[in-house]
Amino acid sequence: MFSSLVKRRFSHVNPTADVVTTIRQYKAYLAEHAYSSAPGMFWGIPKPGDSFDILFPEPLKLSRVVVLTGAAINKKIRDKLLYGSLEISQKFLKMENPKKASCKSFSPVQEFKNGELDMKHLRQLYPQGIQCLRISVGAKQKSWVAITEVAVFTEEDSAAESAAARVGEEGARGGKKSA
Repeated sequence: MFSSLVKRRFSHVNPTADVVTTIRQYKAYLAEHAYSSAPGMFWGIPKPGDSFDILFPEPLKLSRVVVLTGAAINKKIRDKLLYGSLEISQKFLKMENPKKASCKSFSPVQEFKNGELDMKHLRQLYPQGIQCLRISVGAKQKSWVAITEVAVFTEEDSAAESAAARVGEEGARGGKKSA
Protein backbone atom coordinates (compact mmCIF):
# COMPACT_ATOMS: atom_id res chain seq x y z
CA MET A 1 0.00 0.00 0.00
CA PHE A 2 1.10 3.56 -0.72
CA SER A 3 0.22 4.83 2.78
CA SER A 4 3.60 3.62 4.05
CA LEU A 5 5.24 5.98 1.52
CA VAL A 6 3.50 9.06 2.92
CA LYS A 7 5.73 11.03 5.25
CA ARG A 8 4.11 13.70 7.38
CA ARG A 9 5.56 17.17 6.87
CA PHE A 10 4.21 18.27 10.25
CA SER A 11 4.77 16.27 13.44
CA HIS A 12 1.55 17.58 14.85
CA VAL A 13 -1.67 16.33 16.45
CA ASN A 14 -4.80 17.92 15.01
CA PRO A 15 -7.78 18.93 17.17
CA THR A 16 -10.57 16.36 17.50
CA ALA A 17 -12.87 16.44 14.48
CA ASP A 18 -15.20 14.38 12.31
CA VAL A 19 -14.08 13.98 8.71
CA VAL A 20 -16.59 13.22 5.94
CA THR A 21 -16.35 13.37 2.16
CA THR A 22 -18.48 13.03 -0.95
CA ILE A 23 -15.37 12.01 -2.94
CA ARG A 24 -15.65 8.35 -3.91
CA GLN A 25 -13.10 6.51 -1.75
CA TYR A 26 -10.56 4.15 -3.33
CA LYS A 27 -10.05 0.88 -1.45
CA ALA A 28 -9.05 1.38 2.23
CA TYR A 29 -7.77 4.97 1.83
CA LEU A 30 -10.15 6.57 4.32
CA ALA A 31 -10.80 10.31 4.68
CA GLU A 32 -9.72 10.12 8.34
CA HIS A 33 -6.22 9.01 7.26
CA ALA A 34 -5.44 12.45 5.80
CA TYR A 35 -6.39 14.17 9.08
CA SER A 36 -4.80 11.70 11.48
CA SER A 37 -1.21 12.03 12.70
CA ALA A 38 -0.72 8.31 11.95
CA PRO A 39 0.74 7.30 8.57
CA GLY A 40 -1.78 7.12 5.77
CA MET A 41 -3.69 9.18 3.25
CA PHE A 42 -7.07 9.57 1.61
CA TRP A 43 -7.33 8.55 -2.01
CA GLY A 44 -10.40 8.96 -4.12
CA ILE A 45 -12.08 9.65 -7.42
CA PRO A 46 -13.62 13.14 -7.32
CA LYS A 47 -16.18 14.85 -9.45
CA PRO A 48 -16.68 18.62 -9.66
CA GLY A 49 -18.43 19.96 -6.59
CA ASP A 50 -17.32 17.14 -4.30
CA SER A 51 -16.26 18.11 -0.80
CA PHE A 52 -13.97 16.93 2.00
CA ASP A 53 -15.35 18.30 5.30
CA ILE A 54 -13.63 18.64 8.68
CA LEU A 55 -16.10 19.33 11.48
CA PHE A 56 -15.09 20.42 14.97
CA PRO A 57 -17.37 19.74 17.99
CA GLU A 58 -17.31 23.48 18.76
CA PRO A 59 -15.85 26.59 17.09
CA LEU A 60 -12.05 26.64 17.47
CA LYS A 61 -9.67 29.59 17.28
CA LEU A 62 -7.56 28.38 14.37
CA SER A 63 -4.39 30.11 13.26
CA ARG A 64 -3.37 28.04 10.22
CA VAL A 65 -4.55 25.21 7.94
CA VAL A 66 -2.20 23.30 5.62
CA VAL A 67 -3.47 20.78 3.05
CA LEU A 68 -1.05 18.66 1.02
CA THR A 69 -2.13 16.49 -1.90
CA GLY A 70 -0.44 14.14 -4.34
CA ALA A 71 1.08 10.68 -4.01
CA ALA A 72 4.42 9.36 -5.22
CA ILE A 73 3.62 6.70 -7.81
CA ASN A 74 6.53 5.23 -9.76
CA LYS A 75 8.75 8.11 -8.55
CA LYS A 76 6.36 10.75 -9.88
CA ILE A 77 3.98 12.85 -7.83
CA ARG A 78 0.46 12.28 -9.13
CA ASP A 79 -3.15 12.83 -8.09
CA LYS A 80 -2.78 16.37 -6.79
CA LEU A 81 -5.81 18.55 -6.21
CA LEU A 82 -5.01 21.15 -8.86
CA TYR A 83 -8.47 22.74 -9.00
CA GLY A 84 -9.94 23.23 -5.56
CA SER A 85 -10.28 25.60 -2.64
CA LEU A 86 -10.55 25.80 1.13
CA GLU A 87 -13.84 27.11 2.47
CA ILE A 88 -14.59 28.06 6.06
CA SER A 89 -17.71 28.35 8.20
CA GLN A 90 -18.02 29.47 11.79
CA LYS A 91 -21.12 27.37 12.52
CA PHE A 92 -22.06 23.72 11.91
CA LEU A 93 -25.79 23.26 11.29
CA LYS A 94 -26.47 19.58 10.50
CA MET A 95 -25.46 16.66 8.32
CA GLU A 96 -27.14 16.85 4.90
CA ASN A 97 -26.38 13.15 4.53
CA PRO A 98 -23.71 10.83 6.05
CA LYS A 99 -21.07 12.21 3.64
CA LYS A 100 -21.75 15.98 3.61
CA ALA A 101 -22.17 18.65 6.27
CA SER A 102 -24.38 21.69 6.20
CA CYS A 103 -22.67 24.68 7.79
CA LYS A 104 -23.75 28.33 7.90
CA SER A 105 -22.46 30.35 4.92
CA PHE A 106 -19.20 28.80 3.80
CA SER A 107 -16.66 31.41 2.66
CA PRO A 108 -13.94 30.50 0.13
CA VAL A 109 -10.60 31.63 1.60
CA GLN A 110 -7.85 30.20 -0.62
CA GLU A 111 -7.30 28.24 -3.84
CA PHE A 112 -4.92 25.30 -4.13
CA LYS A 113 -1.58 26.02 -5.84
CA ASN A 114 0.21 23.02 -7.34
CA GLY A 115 -1.75 20.68 -5.07
CA GLU A 116 -0.97 22.52 -1.82
CA LEU A 117 -2.63 25.09 0.37
CA ASP A 118 -1.25 26.99 3.39
CA MET A 119 -3.77 29.40 4.91
CA LYS A 120 -2.34 31.54 7.70
CA HIS A 121 -3.74 34.38 9.87
CA LEU A 122 -7.10 32.69 10.37
CA ARG A 123 -7.36 34.00 13.94
CA GLN A 124 -7.47 37.57 12.64
CA LEU A 125 -10.06 36.72 9.96
CA TYR A 126 -12.29 34.58 12.22
CA PRO A 127 -11.87 35.78 15.83
CA GLN A 128 -15.05 33.98 16.99
CA GLY A 129 -13.66 30.65 15.81
CA ILE A 130 -14.20 28.14 13.03
CA GLN A 131 -16.33 24.99 13.24
CA CYS A 132 -16.28 23.73 9.63
CA LEU A 133 -13.49 23.41 7.06
CA ARG A 134 -14.31 22.29 3.54
CA ILE A 135 -11.98 21.31 0.73
CA SER A 136 -14.03 21.81 -2.46
CA VAL A 137 -13.17 20.12 -5.74
CA GLY A 138 -13.19 22.52 -8.71
CA ALA A 139 -14.86 22.00 -12.06
CA LYS A 140 -11.62 21.42 -13.99
CA GLN A 141 -10.26 18.60 -11.77
CA LYS A 142 -9.77 15.57 -14.03
CA SER A 143 -7.48 13.21 -12.05
CA TRP A 144 -7.94 11.21 -8.90
CA VAL A 145 -7.02 12.98 -5.66
CA ALA A 146 -4.69 11.84 -2.89
CA ILE A 147 -5.01 14.03 0.21
CA THR A 148 -1.84 13.17 2.07
CA GLU A 149 -1.98 15.58 4.98
CA VAL A 150 -4.30 18.07 6.62
CA ALA A 151 -2.63 19.98 9.47
CA VAL A 152 -4.83 22.26 11.56
CA PHE A 153 -3.16 24.62 14.02
CA THR A 154 -4.96 26.36 16.87
CA GLU A 155 -4.08 29.60 18.62
CA GLU A 156 -2.47 27.49 21.40
CA ASP A 157 -0.22 25.71 18.85
CA SER A 158 0.97 29.10 17.56
CA ALA A 159 1.78 30.30 21.08
CA ALA A 160 3.79 27.13 21.78
CA GLU A 161 5.62 27.45 18.44
CA SER A 162 6.54 31.08 19.20
CA ALA A 163 7.80 30.18 22.69
CA ALA A 164 9.92 27.33 21.28
CA ALA A 165 11.40 29.67 18.66
CA ARG A 166 12.32 32.22 21.36
CA VAL A 167 14.00 29.51 23.44
CA GLY A 168 15.92 28.37 20.34
CA GLU A 169 17.08 31.93 19.63
CA GLU A 170 18.29 32.38 23.21
CA GLY A 171 20.19 29.10 22.96
CA ALA A 172 21.81 30.24 19.73
CA ARG A 173 23.00 33.41 21.48
CA GLY A 174 24.63 31.38 24.22
CA GLY A 175 21.72 31.63 26.62
CA LYS A 176 22.27 35.36 27.26
CA LYS A 177 19.19 37.47 27.49
CA SER A 178 19.27 40.82 25.78
CA ALA A 179 18.86 43.86 27.98
